Amino acid sequence: MVIDFTHTIDNGITSYTEDTKPKIEQIATIDKDHYEERSINIFTHTGTHIDSQRHMLKEGKYIDEYKLEDLMGPAVILDFSNINEKEITKKDLLIHIEEIKKAEFVLIKTGWQKYWCSEKYLTNYPTLTIEAAEYLSSFNLKGVGVDCISIGKSEDEMTLHKIFLEKEILIIENLNLEKIINGLFKLIVAPLKIKNSDGVPVRTFGFI
Repeated sequence: MVIDFTHTIDNGITSYTEDTKPKIEQIATIDKDHYEERSINIFTHTGTHIDSQRHMLKEGKYIDEYKLEDLMGPAVILDFSNINEKEITKKDLLIHIEEIKKAEFVLIKTGWQKYWCSEKYLTNYPTLTIEAAEYLSSFNLKGVGVDCISIGKSEDEMTLHKIFLEKEILIIENLNLEKIINGLFKLIVAPLKIKNSDGVPVRTFGFI
């Protein structure tokens, strides 16, 4: 079975500002032109997307410089959707330490994907504390993903990004974790290979 963790991109999806929303326009139709084609104008951090090191680090790698094996591996989903606090702490992670040890990708479910395509999605979303991020980055991970617009709150956003990116741990944001997999599974993160891209939308899916 394959489970898709990707939001569909269209002109109305959640974005930081109106200026960064996708612009997908039909430029040819079968009836008029005998073929169909569209123009797609999107920012690098649109929809379900991946952050490369270069997003925050001047000497970091661009997306096209990562190897394919950096984008796949055993993964686990940690479900924190029932916690009352807006922060996920190191103590919360310690409960899942055995699962984390076996994984190369850790996906964090906060339940925030239920607000996708609404104004609420953009603010007050749950995040890791700095201590929790530092702890998680101490494991031999390839990537960390969240079902929120960012891995960090606005005041901590750069700090949390750098904690992971400095360890060469990729960040996946805006995941759709409505359907989750229990236990370890194989994850594939498939970005377009665009030269000098600091980030790019991805198709992210798991095999069980």
